[in-house]
Amino acid sequence: MKRVSVRKSLSSTLEFRFTQFLIRAARKPKGAVTLGKKFSTRHAVLADKNAKGPPRKKAKLDIDETQENASDSGITLVEKEKVTEAILSKFGVRMPDDFYQFWEFCSELDEKKPADAISSIGLTLVGPYDVQSGLFDVEKIDRESCLTHWRYYYDPPEFQTILKGDDTSGFHIGYFRDEPDALPVFAASNNAVHGCKISPEGENLFSAVKLYIGREKKTTKDKTHRANLERVEKALLDCASKHGIPLEANTKTMKSRSKRVVCKLFHCCGLVVPVDDNEVGYREVPETPGALKKMFARIEAAETDEERMTAFDPIQELMTLVQFANDECDYGMGIELGLHMFSCGSLYLHKTILKLLPMGYQFIGRELFGEIITAHLKNRRSGSELSAI
Repeated sequence: MKRVSVRKSLSSTLEFRFTQFLIRAARKPKGAVTLGKKFSTRHAVLADKNAKGPPRKKAKLDIDETQENASDSGITLVEKEKVTEAILSKFGVRMPDDFYQFWEFCSELDEKKPADAISSIGLTLVGPYDVQSGLFDVEKIDRESCLTHWRYYYDPPEFQTILKGDDTSGFHIGYFRDEPDALPVFAASNNAVHGCKISPEGENLFSAVKLYIGREKKTTKDKTHRANLERVEKALLDCASKHGIPLEANTKTMKSRSKRVVCKLFHCCGLVVPVDDNEVGYREVPETPGALKKMFARIEAAETDEERMTAFDPIQELMTLVQFANDECDYGMGIELGLHMFSCGSLYLHKTILKLLPMGYQFIGRELFGEIITAHLKNRRSGSELSAI
């Protein structure tokens, strides 16, 4: 008897809930779409496209409202998404907010040619900005060319050019990333003619340009150049203050990152790789930086193939140690050695680099960096004529 009673009670409950569901369904307007707060406007558009029948007016209204409020400086959500997806498809990375804020800043200085807005102080917007300028046809240019677009001779895979400076020194400013799937850890600069050193310049492009202006003001004697520097500096400081953009040269985030650096590199920005609680993930190269430079110099200076093969013997020993390290999941060692070789700049080391870096990056899930170094070494160029357009 108890079983029959329980069944009747359960049946009554289900019937009641089903009745309530029908009542709510009847009250709900036909074709209504319910979106949670975390659902983005883009998801709403996709939902409309995938649904049967004509687009819903409500979803279209939401998009229009979002476009109006997408940015204080006027860029719409749709425009930003188009640029973001185009850059991601060809360059393989996403840009931080300051990338778009800096474009808007330059648009205010020169509405017709934002890329040349700060050329009066010696800087031009290049690289991924060529997509935003409309100069870069992502459909026609192959991915390999995109990955080497404005890539200077000593730019490691972690560094991406964003602003071009003086062609004589090869000065350029860009973003430095520890991981291709993450946003940049800081902005940095390099003088390609002077060597491989990369100098951190704060968290974003605004801080990097501010520091650049400060250095230029100290050295210039040209009154026109100084006036241009002061004009751009004032506008930049006003924009940064308005949007709450940090301008410190070394922020808390950058200091925190320095604690995760496992070793110093010739380019001076250090290496960050995953290391677990048991310190598995990295072991140091058993040679001092000075000893490595001497090894690389002997290979470069060898006058005959026989001399060069002999000079490679110590490198072969290190390669064997890297294999042992990889077998024990200390993948950082091979990446460290490969980046040291790359920063050395010798063409004779390219084949060895390709045995180290693509594999090392793959082991730690940074395949894009392996793709970049492969494309770069295939077409590694000196000078400042580095556009793929």
